[in-house]
Amino acid sequence: MFGSPYLLTRHMRVHTGEQPFKCTQCGKSFNQKYNLQRHIITINKLNRISENQCNLCNRLLPSRSHMILHKRIHTGEKPFKCDICGRQFNRKGNMKTHQITHLEHQ
Repeated sequence: MFGSPYLLTRHMRVHTGEQPFKCTQCGKSFNQKYNLQRHIITINKLNRISENQCNLCNRLLPSRSHMILHKRIHTGEKPFKCDICGRQFNRKGNMKTHQITHLEHQ
């Protein structure tokens, strides 16, 4: 009926409540290895989401590098300075665009 001893063992866990596959991150147990693997994928996705979610405004960013740029909005950090006029910018590209205006006015 079950085709293999493994399939019978897996099915019997439904009746016995045995859950031999345990998540090392949260301790939750599962009756099938596949269910544990799915759970771990979900946890990893949630961890990535929380790493990329701003703790100040809850905005979700697509990557860690986007998060670094986004946080400058809250901190006011402007690490890029125009070497011509001294104006500061939160992004290098904005500074470079600005510097072109100096060339246009020469």
